[in-house]
Amino acid sequence: MSGPKTDLSGLRTAGGPQSRPDRGAARLRALAADFLAGLGYLLSVRVLVIMTVVQMIVNLCLGTVRLLFLTADPAGVVIAGSLTAALGGNPRPVFLGAGAIVAVTAAAGWGAGLRRAGPPGEPR
Repeated sequence: MSGPKTDLSGLRTAGGPQSRPDRGAARLRALAADFLAGLGYLLSVRVLVIMTVVQMIVNLCLGTVRLLFLTADPAGVVIAGSLTAALGGNPRPVFLGAGAIVAVTAAAGWGAGLRRAGPPGEPR
């Protein structure tokens, strides 16, 4: 029983040095995946830190504005009451003056904002 002879020298054998998978490519893929995961984590932490700092600054500014308003309200009441008493109990001129102050302040803020923005159509 002698059949055709087959050359088996080119086949890989189990456990031989030729059957070992290339581990360098797998390690490189794992390193790339770890790098991307670490980069994503770093960027998310960076965003959280920036958001926290911005929130602290905004809260500080809002606290300052609130303190100014809390101080201005009682002062305005005292000034309005004093002016009303000085005018013989007539509150109409005091309301007119308060409205004029509000209108002038709004116009000044609006004008300053428009001046800072520049002419329409030009980029900032």
